[in-house]
Amino acid sequence: MTNLVKMKVKVGQLKANLSKYLREVQETGERIEVCVREKPVAYLTPIEDTGSVEDKRRKEIEDKLEGSGIVISQWGTKSDFVPTPGLAGDGKTIENTIVAIRQEKDW
Repeated sequence: MTNLVKMKVKVGQLKANLSKYLREVQETGERIEVCVREKPVAYLTPIEDTGSVEDKRRKEIEDKLEGSGIVISQWGTKSDFVPTPGLAGDGKTIENTIVAIRQEKDW
């Protein structure tokens, strides 16, 4: 991609034909200079194809989780790690406490 500007556009033209200018940037890879009263105020530039910051961060997190035995896929989370139930304040397991509460409840 070159840093030279081959096209200038006024804000009014940009508003009226935004899709056209976005296609132009996408197809040619050239920057478009946006002007207000002939003064440059912004550039429309193509994004780099190397992946977004969010994609890179997501990959880093997935790699860390995978290192811990947790795999995230499009189908949800798969984990070899199964936490053991902790003890409640009275020394009972959380599972037993939940079962007891459910049995006491009058459904």
